[in-house]
Amino acid sequence: MTKNTKPQHDIPLSDVMLAMDIADTIRHRERIVEKELSAEEREKALFEKVKATYASQGIAVSDATIKEAIEAIEDERFAYKPPKTSLFTKFAHAYINRKKWGKGLAFIGGIVGLAWAATWAIFTLPQQRELDEKAQAFNQSIVTANTNKETLQSRLDSLVAELNRATKPKDPQLTALFDRQKQTAFQLLKTSATHIDAARTLRLAPNFVPQNFKEIDPKMSGSLQILERQQQELSKAENKLNEAELSIKQLHQLNLLPNELLNLRNQAIEIAKVAKAKSLAKEFYRQGLAAIQGLDIASANGATTDLKELIDDLQLNYQLKIVYRHGERTGVWRQPEINRNARNYYIIVEAHSKDNRTIQVPVINEETGTVQRVSKWGVRVEKPIYDQVARDKQDDGIVQNNIFGNKAYGELEVNYRFPTNGKAITQW
Repeated sequence: MTKNTKPQHDIPLSDVMLAMDIADTIRHRERIVEKELSAEEREKALFEKVKATYASQGIAVSDATIKEAIEAIEDERFAYKPPKTSLFTKFAHAYINRKKWGKGLAFIGGIVGLAWAATWAIFTLPQQRELDEKAQAFNQSIVTANTNKETLQSRLDSLVAELNRATKPKDPQLTALFDRQKQTAFQLLKTSATHIDAARTLRLAPNFVPQNFKEIDPKMSGSLQILERQQQELSKAENKLNEAELSIKQLHQLNLLPNELLNLRNQAIEIAKVAKAKSLAKEFYRQGLAAIQGLDIASANGATTDLKELIDDLQLNYQLKIVYRHGERTGVWRQPEINRNARNYYIIVEAHSKDNRTIQVPVINEETGTVQRVSKWGVRVEKPIYDQVARDKQDDGIVQNNIFGNKAYGELEVNYRFPTNGKAITQW
């Protein structure tokens, strides 16, 4: 068929549409004869076949329209030509086929998401918490160090003021000792102030974040070292302040203890009515002064305690009464461990004041060697005295001769009415 046909723009639109439909029909029919016929015969056969097909459908088609359709097929005018492959066409095909690959991609995305979540929960989250805790602990350490510095500074100021208030003792023998001790305290405070100033220059701001601890960079490492140095300086300052505080306390005691010891000694001598008590008061005073001169403040305080207890003992005034109340033991006996064949006998007594109140007094327990303050204890006697008291009680349940002894004001010892060596027990 010749290709010198009428231009397409001169053909009515309805004929063009019809020609396109005919061309489509021809494409389907063409497969029937394309293998067996020549080109001319195939064109004629298609012409007749198409004309017959439309005629059977009651559609009048002109020969020119059929020929136009056949020519269009030959020219591939109505044939679909796919666009050239490009990045845009690939995206377009991928979008059109999204239902095919979308589910798989979503499944893979879900697996990746679950894996990420598990990794975050198992590894990332604990690591983040650890970093948070490190940052919080470090910032708290900084706050604590800065607070300690201020506390130590305040303590230093108080001790300086207290040192300035210390006065020299009246005893000339203690003046030189006082001066040396004051100088020692001053040097300790001065050293402490030096350490506090050093800690002040190392002050850090508590603004560190977890990221600082993920990888310790030189800046972070330097901050750790600064904090450690600051803590060391504060520790040294605190130690020196402790020593200075003790030294200042000793300064005050150099002035106060001699007077206290002297007053206690004089009080004990005034109360004492026996030479033994007066001698003890003078000995305790001498021991206290010797301790002060040696800056043994603990021993000096011990001497004041001994004097106070001596005064308390001298002031005691009581009667020892034999216990015979119903349900209570009046006497007991013991087998000493060193001689299981022997027996030690004790009468149970109770200390009563003048107004008949029970009072506690210091008693040495011969079995333990310790001093206990009790109101009731057992006094050791020989068996005849033990039996004598027992017979007194057996008559009517009452011990008629129940006054075992008296302790007079100003004396140390009990004046016993029954023979005894004074040894005692506090438990039975």
